[in-house]
Amino acid sequence: MKRKDKKAKLISRLSTSLQRFYPELADHFLCPTCLKTVAVSEVDQISEAHIVPRSAGGRLSTLICTPCNSTFGHSQDKWLGEFVRLAHARESVLQTRHQKGHFLIGGQRVGGRFKASPEDGFEFFIDARHTSPAALAEVQCQAAKNSIKEITIPLPILENRQLVDFGLITSAYLLWFRELGYSWALQRHLDPIRELILNPRTAAVPRNYGVVLKKRVFDSPWIGVGVVGEELCLLTGLANRLVFFPPADRHDLYVRLPTDFTGMVLSRYQVLRFYDHHQFGGPLGVIYHDRTIVCPDVVLTRAAESRFWAFPTDGSEPRMLYPITKEEFDLQQGLPDAAILKVKPGLKLPPSEIGRHG
Repeated sequence: MKRKDKKAKLISRLSTSLQRFYPELADHFLCPTCLKTVAVSEVDQISEAHIVPRSAGGRLSTLICTPCNSTFGHSQDKWLGEFVRLAHARESVLQTRHQKGHFLIGGQRVGGRFKASPEDGFEFFIDARHTSPAALAEVQCQAAKNSIKEITIPLPILENRQLVDFGLITSAYLLWFRELGYSWALQRHLDPIRELILNPRTAAVPRNYGVVLKKRVFDSPWIGVGVVGEELCLLTGLANRLVFFPPADRHDLYVRLPTDFTGMVLSRYQVLRFYDHHQFGGPLGVIYHDRTIVCPDVVLTRAAESRFWAFPTDGSEPRMLYPITKEEFDLQQGLPDAAILKVKPGLKLPPSEIGRHG
């Protein structure tokens, strides 16, 4: 299928799904990151966003509004793409493709490039055209006397570590949206996550938003659920990182998580799969064992028909659950093969009438 046709089909599916949440938004697309609506006829205002930048071999994609996509491309994608490339190649930051074109030798700024490898160490290539004659002469003098004590290499990827973190959070958020559509995006408790995504140069990333895996690099990104310490977290695996998101019934997850994961083990986790080809349908909640981990606002307010995927902890096939009236519940409870799953409380009704805002 041509990219243009694929995009049109996905816009149609997302628009149809959105209408099941909010009928008044027929023929509209809602950006999952800024929550602004766009008429489906304004195709140029809806863009394909790669979960992992194409520069790092990313293939999975979804749709966001063009302004958001442009912002991410300018601020995050370059550094996230290089981070993911280095992780998959199992190379250090010294082997980055992004160099500043200069370094300091014995305190003298010289133009040039460097090459680093575990076998050969460092090789420096000085560009005389971009080095002052005085600095070049001083470096040559120090080299002749074998008195060069220090070489300083500026590494832009380290200077932009915060943008890498924001890029990881953005990619993780969009991967969940790719799987669950508006059932993921239209959860009010994710507002702080969206605020981070939209303000990468001014917002502060929680110190415990995720963890680096020293001996593991994931071939493909995935979403799932797992226990970190004593807390159930929504997980995204990207390159050599795990990114944590709060479940719907634990809005204060980052306060509960430790700030130092040294020595901590991910005790168990389960990869979750939902729909292929963006076949979202209407509002969908997700229950993992006895915890509500995804719950759109309209489900809480009963403003739309909804259903739940219930995932057992033993990895067996999930079951689809549909809300029923109290009378029908009492009737079903009396059946000989009835089993009741009690879900822990903790969800709060949003103050607005239908849950959507902005």
